[in-house]
Amino acid sequence: MAGHIGISEGIGISMNSLSFDLITSEMRPYLTIDNHIIEELYESADIFILMDISELSNKDFMNFYSACFQSYEKFKELEKVRIPSWEEVLDKLREDPRFSKNET
Repeated sequence: MAGHIGISEGIGISMNSLSFDLITSEMRPYLTIDNHIIEELYESADIFILMDISELSNKDFMNFYSACFQSYEKFKELEKVRIPSWEEVLDKLREDPRFSKNET
């Protein structure tokens, strides 16, 4: 099975379900957005192996990016391994118009 993180209309990253589960579970503790939004994101992730962030506000999008980045850096530090899918997600997030270097 494959997982997918939808970033915006027609743009997203597909990956194997193991990478999807790793990324989404590792970043969850770093998310500081409204619990209702987190529940919605993870409900579709748990059921459909799909996380769609296209409707996030700029602020929530940047929080999502920050959580993804922080969890990736921590994972690399502890596990000493690269996860190419995670790097691809971060790259695509940086290309999104909601990304702001001032808020990272």
